[in-house]
Amino acid sequence: MKTTLSPKDIVKAIKSHQRWLDGKPGGVRANLRNIDASRLTLEGINLRKAALSGIDLHSSTLRGADLSSADLFTANLTMSNLEDADLSNADLRGAELFKAKLTRAKMTGADLRGGAMIKIGAFEDFQRADLREAEMGNLSAPNANFDGANLSGAQLTQADLFSAKLRGTNFENANLRGANLGNAKMGGSNLKGADLEGANLESADLTDATVDGARFDDACLIDAATRGVDLSSASLNNATLQAPTCVPRPDMPRILEEHKKWVSSQGRSGCQAVLDGMDLSYLDLSNVDLSGASLKGAKLLGATLVNADLTMADLSNSTLEDAQLSGCNLEGSRLVKADLTRADLREARLGPVDLRDADGQPLGKKWPSSLSGANLCETNLEGADLTMANLSDVDLSSAILSGACLDSATTGAG
Repeated sequence: MKTTLSPKDIVKAIKSHQRWLDGKPGGVRANLRNIDASRLTLEGINLRKAALSGIDLHSSTLRGADLSSADLFTANLTMSNLEDADLSNADLRGAELFKAKLTRAKMTGADLRGGAMIKIGAFEDFQRADLREAEMGNLSAPNANFDGANLSGAQLTQADLFSAKLRGTNFENANLRGANLGNAKMGGSNLKGADLEGANLESADLTDATVDGARFDDACLIDAATRGVDLSSASLNNATLQAPTCVPRPDMPRILEEHKKWVSSQGRSGCQAVLDGMDLSYLDLSNVDLSGASLKGAKLLGATLVNADLTMADLSNSTLEDAQLSGCNLEGSRLVKADLTRADLREARLGPVDLRDADGQPLGKKWPSSLSGANLCETNLEGADLTMANLSDVDLSSAILSGACLDSATTGAG
């Protein structure tokens, strides 16, 4: 529940915070966590390094505000005016910026990761946000939703936009040098005059995108979908368009170590394991922690994942034929259209996850597992917990279901 402070009390907190920043006596760092400050005019305020997690700034005016290095975890900035604001190095994980105005905002080094086990949807929402000429170098926003956003002239060098939703996004004259756009959904986007030198666009969907005058020099476009794209006026010097004949296996020990740090720090350090499309067939991954990992389209043919933790992992369209998953924790996971033919899921947990906030407090909501459209032919589900699971359009022919719990599971046509 949000706490309401009077404008006078908010101004008092801001003034005390300024004294704290200046190192003057009586200064106290502003703590405005979970405060309702919506629809206020706070133009030019200095809340650098302030504690603002969960604050509601919906429809507020924050033009020119200094929010650098501030804790804005799960803040509501929907429809707020952040024009010319400084959000560099701010913690914006789980923040809502739908239709926010961020023209010329400084966001270098900001953390915009979704926090897969923190917030429903597991990605940031910047749909139709105004980000013209924003400074967003080294931005970390994998899986974020920028559909329809205006990023014309934005500085996005080395930005991580892996698997981001960028449909209809305006990138005209944007600087995307070295950006990671692998697996991004960019259908209908405007890339006129954009600089994508050295960018990673592997498996990106560029269907019907406009690329007049865009630079793809030294970029990776392996398996990128370019239907309806006229590349005749784009620069493609030294661009990689075809996959190499031999793809090395990922460095799993390093990936698992970084992912462990990511999970334990709630995304503040380390790196999420993103293994989309990777061939992990026949690997022994027993007892590993891949909770919140992304394994979309991964090949796990015959892999051993006994007692592994895959809570809220995304295994959509993955191949798990003959995989060993007994005792595996798959609560809240996505196995949409996954192939689990003959997989061993005895005693596996596929029930819902109780969603919690950053402080570990329950939100009163459950996130069920989804196996919609999955192939469970001849799969062994003996003793498995499928409570509330989405089993729409699932093929369960010859599957073993003795002792399985199907309470409140969704079955039938999806």
